[in-house]
Amino acid sequence: MNIEAFDLFEEMIDCSICLEGIKEGQRALMITLCKHAFHQTCLDPWLLRNSTCPNCRSAIRPENEPTPLQRSIQQRELDRLYLTYVLYSWVLQKFNAVRFHQHTNAIHSFMNSFVWNEVRPISFNMTPRNRGSLSSIRALRGYIIQREANLFQELNPTSPHFALHRNPRVRQMGEQIQPQLTAFLATLL
Repeated sequence: MNIEAFDLFEEMIDCSICLEGIKEGQRALMITLCKHAFHQTCLDPWLLRNSTCPNCRSAIRPENEPTPLQRSIQQRELDRLYLTYVLYSWVLQKFNAVRFHQHTNAIHSFMNSFVWNEVRPISFNMTPRNRGSLSSIRALRGYIIQREANLFQELNPTSPHFALHRNPRVRQMGEQIQPQLTAFLATLL
């Protein structure tokens, strides 16, 4: 992004958003292309929704670069995909077809009510047609792997992509939710 933070040294600069002077010691930001300056507290909310200078509308970031709000939404969607992947992988690992059929309703309720850091997994609708179908969960996990790879590349075009089972965020998430998974499994015994 084309923004620089700077400190004032006996300079007089007004923030063009609040129209108040930027005082020494206040965090100030300058858009490098047009040289307009703002209080950081004034500019940050603007940048959550826009990618232009509030004064002259010159582009601050490339057109295809998402705003911080868009990035936040995409990161939340990634976390949702990661959580769903962890839960579905766990089900595929812990349940054979017979055991899965025996506990379909409990698994369905558990997965659809599961929350981690205010993130819910993608809902898996166990209808009578696909009731207890491990192959449906495998297929959905395949979709999640593909969707995650695409979304990750949108968010981080220059970063290396890890396979989901090697992704550090997925591993961390798995470790954090393990006690809940273990407790649920104990209720089925």
